[in-house]
Amino acid sequence: MFRARLEGDRAQVHDASFELKEVHPENGKQATLYVRPHLLEIERSASEGALRATVQRVHAAGPSVKVELVTQSGELLQAELSQERYKKLALERGQEVFVRPRSPRVFVEDYTI
Repeated sequence: MFRARLEGDRAQVHDASFELKEVHPENGKQATLYVRPHLLEIERSASEGALRATVQRVHAAGPSVKVELVTQSGELLQAELSQERYKKLALERGQEVFVRPRSPRVFVEDYTI
């Protein structure tokens, strides 16, 4: 889950900007982006639209690996990787990584008083 500001077909989250699949007419509005754990990509190096995060915990038992991360702003994230991808990344606790959501669901905050 990410707190974001909408800008047309992009969502601004801290210092990263994610492309959205649809254009949201609510420019400048705050929104919440939900991303399923298996749709959160982890990379070892920075790329466009990636947020810096730190690996908190790794659960490598079973066919998939669950990775708990914390962003620079303190947001907790959970990602799910294949064993193959986990071995390729060689993730360790405390390691700095970069995360990018694929197919986030956007919920615009609708405050009325």
